[in-house]
Amino acid sequence: MSAPSSSLPLFDDRVLADPYPSYGGLRGSGAAVLLEEYGVWAIPRHADIAAILKNPDVFASEGG
Repeated sequence: MSAPSSSLPLFDDRVLADPYPSYGGLRGSGAAVLLEEYGVWAIPRHADIAAILKNPDVFASEGG
């Protein structure tokens, strides 16, 4: 099974004008979604973000 990914252009004028449908699509994709265009991971669900922020020893962007 592969991780969910998205080709969503976050900075497209249409997305910027009304981002909420796009955000909903990301939330429906999974707990962590690879944003292909930017090569970064998005954590689109509030509960998941809160859990990550409470556990910095496990979740860190340093060291690759």
